[in-house]
Amino acid sequence: MAAKPFQCLLCNKSYTNKASLVTHERKAHNQNIIVPHCHILFTPLYSSYCHFRGLFIDAIQSRLGSHHATEGKKKVQVHCEENLFYFIFREQETFTFQVSSYKYSCIFKGQVGIKRIGEIFQCSNWWIKANNLGGETIVDYQQQDPITKKFIDKEIGFSWKQKSRKIFQDGYEFIYFYGVITCSFSTYRQTVISN
Repeated sequence: MAAKPFQCLLCNKSYTNKASLVTHERKAHNQNIIVPHCHILFTPLYSSYCHFRGLFIDAIQSRLGSHHATEGKKKVQVHCEENLFYFIFREQETFTFQVSSYKYSCIFKGQVGIKRIGEIFQCSNWWIKANNLGGETIVDYQQQDPITKKFIDKEIGFSWKQKSRKIFQDGYEFIYFYGVITCSFSTYRQTVISN
């Protein structure tokens, strides 16, 4: 009988390789909110939250430029401590954690999602940037179905993953771990008509 060293921490099933474990988690625990190590995640300082909030708003606004190239699917990445992501998003309905991949995610949809993100980051206009030529670049939160003409809510996704970097110094190899939050969204441009 083959050894099964890759154990699911959520239901104790074991697998022979990590790929099988990941597949199991996606099928059986795709809505998992349990973070087995949450007891070691300390509450972040308010100053850490404020610093991250500033980095996030700046990163989003920098992607909402006035050029045509700013339209379409976008991703913004910002360095972020794990405990900060956990405490910011853990109460949201779509918060999930993939144990074997060590990855968090949280999805917001439509105008309600746009508003909720604004509340989280204390910036109601985070999703829109006006330019001095009378135009705006906007995070797209709805699209109209061309056949039914109904509006469909679009997603703004947040994810967090641990990353590492190897550095060689004085003949030794050092591995540094850090976290990155990724925000995925779409944008479009519009002309503002003044009265």
